[in-house]
Amino acid sequence: MSDQHWSKTRAGSNEEALAYLRDRSQKPGVAEGGAARNMYCPSCQGVVPLSYDSSQAPTGEEKRCPHCDVLLDERVMEMFNWVEIDQVPGSDAKVVLPILALALALVLGLAWWLLTLFG
Repeated sequence: MSDQHWSKTRAGSNEEALAYLRDRSQKPGVAEGGAARNMYCPSCQGVVPLSYDSSQAPTGEEKRCPHCDVLLDERVMEMFNWVEIDQVPGSDAKVVLPILALALALVLGLAWWLLTLFG
């Protein structure tokens, strides 16, 4: 390989990220091979078994860390090297309905105004 190869030109960069990933690789649940998908407790960093269907809305079931008994937020899951916060919300209709109602009222108001102006 020449000295211009990307593996040589980037040598020494991102050391902080590499050190973080090396440290995370030694965490429980990963060091053993990580066969089952696990998450980590945000408080004590202990392994918490993960079982959920990401296509379903959260159930509201209370879940606690088996190590430190802290209440775990079912929408936030700390994984190996990322934090997942994108669970499907229960319903978007409550947010969208007022916006649709306002848009409909504006369209009807504009139509009524045009009818009175030109009608």
